[in-house]
Amino acid sequence: MEVELAAVIRAFKKRNSATLLRTVTFGCVPVEDSPETRADLLDLCGALSEAFGLEVRPHRAPSPAALASAFRHGRVHLAWTSPTLVAGHPAFVDALPLARTVRGGRSWYRAALFVRADSAIHAPSQLRGAQVAWVGPASASGYLFPRQALRAAGLVPEELFCLETELGSHGAVRHAVRSGIVDVGATFAHPSGAVGEVPSAGDAVVPSDEGFRVILLSDAIPSDLIVAAPALVATLGAEAPQVLERLDRDPVASRALARLLGAEGFERCADGELTAVKRSLDPALAVG
Repeated sequence: MEVELAAVIRAFKKRNSATLLRTVTFGCVPVEDSPETRADLLDLCGALSEAFGLEVRPHRAPSPAALASAFRHGRVHLAWTSPTLVAGHPAFVDALPLARTVRGGRSWYRAALFVRADSAIHAPSQLRGAQVAWVGPASASGYLFPRQALRAAGLVPEELFCLETELGSHGAVRHAVRSGIVDVGATFAHPSGAVGEVPSAGDAVVPSDEGFRVILLSDAIPSDLIVAAPALVATLGAEAPQVLERLDRDPVASRALARLLGAEGFERCADGELTAVKRSLDPALAVG
């Protein structure tokens, strides 16, 4: 059962007073690998070092599985990761969620099934016999939640499509739809207009949405999380979430967050956050 940060701090310090961290490693799988994002990761770790008052080193993981392994073996103490990885991978069983990623003023998003704007497909019921592109089985918005949404609409994904393709990234899925290689794709979407619930697919947009039309939206998905190892929580104390919340006030950190993680900032997690995340993901994981 998930416990409060204060309880973790007390218990860890009592048992491990001589092993509090002097150096912290922050790990992530960046949105893209480029010289710019490599520099951004260094900038972000510099901002974290100043905010936490101890050295923070970067760890650029090539894949979510590699990040999980590094966290599990203590090579990463603070990680930016997807809610599906935290909920489903044993490496994060003792992880403490500190903050949620905020994009567009929201700490949640939705999965979307989308087609080209000129497609003859206007509703999920017209997908029978279509060709679909997924990101991959571990992707919340690129596989798990769209399939759950189809089932909620009374459709069986395994019986619906004539061809299913896994392309590994959201960009590749969007390219496949745009170029007509497939009829429909799965990706993440944000509401257009004011903050609030999305009433219909027509009010949502996908990244680089020019020429696309959303035909089905999923339930809300929790945003990516910043999670910490118990040793780090004990070292930093209960103020760690507040430090992350204030990062967007630093112009260097703010720019690094935008380019490295596609985020505008962080929102503090409440106690019991990971339990709530797992509960929200369980239906999608079960049908995925």
